[in-house]
Amino acid sequence: EPGVQVVAMFRQPEDRLQSAYFHMRDQIRPTHCVRCEWSSSPIGCCWTDWGWPPRDFLQVHRDVAGGIPPEAAISRYTGCMTSMILGKGCMSRYANTEEHVRRATTLVDNFLFVGDQSRWNLSICLFNTILTGRRFLLPRQLANTRPTFAKVLDPHDPNASRIVTRDPIDGPLWAH
Repeated sequence: EPGVQVVAMFRQPEDRLQSAYFHMRDQIRPTHCVRCEWSSSPIGCCWTDWGWPPRDFLQVHRDVAGGIPPEAAISRYTGCMTSMILGKGCMSRYANTEEHVRRATTLVDNFLFVGDQSRWNLSICLFNTILTGRRFLLPRQLANTRPTFAKVLDPHDPNASRIVTRDPIDGPLWAH
């Protein structure tokens, strides 16, 4: 819309998929839960606000709760950044074509600011500089408000170090 300026912090797509998996895994505990008809096990976060239909959500949470690795549980939910730029939910699987990537890339080119989550401090300093003309960081801008508890799978699993997810939709947008 005219006059609207957009700022965004992006994350390397495969890191985002892994993080989503571990965030869901961390939320599967009694203190943050609702109960579902498919299981007496509690589940936590990430319902329709992540963009997926309840049926998909339930299957993914079954998989995560069952210890299925990230590439099997969520790797099919690609295109999060592209979908969100196009006004859809992250896990909606809406963005799935080169045309979607092209449209999202065109929109990103008009953003006021795009930061890199893996370079948070530098990105925030650059953001502050663009908006104010001064280089600075505030302590509250550096606080980790969304920590994930353990970011590793079973360390005794010989396949744990080979877990890989790929995002063929967001990959080109990230590269851009």
